[in-house]
Amino acid sequence: MRRHENLKVKGKVYAQMGTLFLYQGMVPEALEMFRKGFRCDLALNDSVGMIFSHRDMANCYLNMEKSDSALWHYRKACALSQETGRTDMYRGVLSQLTRLYLDLKDYDAAHDALPVFLQEIEEPNRSGIYTIAARYYKETGQADSASWFYNRVLECGNIYSKRTACRYFLEMALRHHDAPSAEQYYNSYYLYADSIRQLTQTEAIQQAHARYNYQYREREIARLQAENAHRNLLLAFISGGAVSLFLLFMLYRQYAKRKTDLMKIRMQKMEQLLDTSEQKVQKARQRIEQLETQLNDTCQELDKKASIEKELQLTKKQYAILAVQVEAEKEWHEQIAQTLNGTSIVKSLHKKSCSPAGTATVTSDEWQALKKQIQCYYPEFFERLDRLCLPFKAEEMKLNMLLKAGFKPAEIAVLLRHPVQTITTMRRRLAERISPEKKVTPAHWDLLITSL
Repeated sequence: MRRHENLKVKGKVYAQMGTLFLYQGMVPEALEMFRKGFRCDLALNDSVGMIFSHRDMANCYLNMEKSDSALWHYRKACALSQETGRTDMYRGVLSQLTRLYLDLKDYDAAHDALPVFLQEIEEPNRSGIYTIAARYYKETGQADSASWFYNRVLECGNIYSKRTACRYFLEMALRHHDAPSAEQYYNSYYLYADSIRQLTQTEAIQQAHARYNYQYREREIARLQAENAHRNLLLAFISGGAVSLFLLFMLYRQYAKRKTDLMKIRMQKMEQLLDTSEQKVQKARQRIEQLETQLNDTCQELDKKASIEKELQLTKKQYAILAVQVEAEKEWHEQIAQTLNGTSIVKSLHKKSCSPAGTATVTSDEWQALKKQIQCYYPEFFERLDRLCLPFKAEEMKLNMLLKAGFKPAEIAVLLRHPVQTITTMRRRLAERISPEKKVTPAHWDLLITSL
């Protein structure tokens, strides 16, 4: 119910605004208002409102010199009037449609419509209807009928219609050489024309004032809208900044906590990975030295010395076996390294690293081929590299693969297209990420990559 009332009020407001715009000469704006009013009438199924909207839109199109559109809307208004049984509205719209027929020189259509709206003429519409009928009979050469209707115009018409009637009778008097009648109608025509001129000037001033007031109001509305938009934008920026700062604080807090936990995991993994065969050999050597010291200190204790000597001999045997194993492992690694160096991809990269230009371009396919060869000869290399829990960048991963393949820093610099100092810095930083609390060198990282 409330929506129905709102649409009804909006439809009336749009119609009044359209009339005001049309009065001010703002025809496109008036047409838009009449269209909006028509949509409200259509939603309400208000036939009378739709008839008036079609008529008003037709008047706008006439002012815009679009006769086809005006003709279509006049006919729609006539059809709606007949469907709803509103003969009074039908005659009013038909009279305006007849005027358009006369403008288009369609006298047959005007002849068919003329008797309909002449059957019953209401007082407010007499001037316009008599003028239309008189114009039809004048343009079709029926002078007697035209004179009769123009006489009715002089009796009840407005000043515009009376000026038209006086001009018609002035032309007739001049044609029949009736000087007294011509003088009389000329004076009347001049008086009506002067009144219309004064009225037109007054209306023009009023329209100018109305147009100025409308433009001033539109400028004020635009200014207030701009201020409101600026205020809303500023408020949105402030709110967005506060939310962004809060989110940044929470993200930094989570990042710091995650970094601490990740560092602990790295230290644990590093301690496990650094327990290599060489460290075991070092521990065995230290154990032998301890046993020898104990043997010298306890040489007077024969029984204990014998036991220590036995343990010493056993440890030496274990050390010898372990040394042999380490030596065999080194030889095995050297053989694998030699085999890897003999592959086509490694040879190709070695050749590129010796480029006289000091730089070389390595394609993504070549990097993938190198990775496959390393996986083939060192199946656990990348898995152990992942256990370090270090988020390697693309350049750092390429550096690790080249180190594993036995490339020297100078050769790596050529393949990665960086200075040697940059490669040294990258190796040192990677070593520092593993042992942030110790003083490390780039060689530490090389050793770790070789041992994986």
